[in-house]
Amino acid sequence: MFEQFIAILNTISYPPLALALLAVAVTCLIYVLNRLIVKRQVLEEIKARMVEIRENLNLAQQAKNMEAIEKWMKEFVSVNNKYVKLTAKSMIITAAVSIIVLTLIGSKYSGNVVRLPFEIPYLGSALSGVYWYVFVSVIVGWLINKLLGG
Repeated sequence: MFEQFIAILNTISYPPLALALLAVAVTCLIYVLNRLIVKRQVLEEIKARMVEIRENLNLAQQAKNMEAIEKWMKEFVSVNNKYVKLTAKSMIITAAVSIIVLTLIGSKYSGNVVRLPFEIPYLGSALSGVYWYVFVSVIVGWLINKLLGG
């Protein structure tokens, strides 16, 4: 698998462009995988249920009804666990793909790959391959979410 990625990256002689294209491709892949695995409708229903439970919990706390507080707390924990399970799938996929890609980039590109016309706090204006990839990925991910309503 790594050989195919390296072959593709080797065809592009300008490293910042190769890494930017890789960042776009991987970010889009992660976005599509997350959309397929995490059902947005279910996630929205769980969020709505959590808001409803919080409102009922607040009412029970104001009334100082201990039985109702306990009931709504149990319900909240149960619904919150469902939410965490759904979002954990997304985090695991993102982490796995990121580890593979960052390892590949770290082994392929060493030293500074790009010099930016501005400074990034704590990083400066000269970025290594990994930092350039992360920089482009964050921007592309933000754009995808804005354009596709993520």
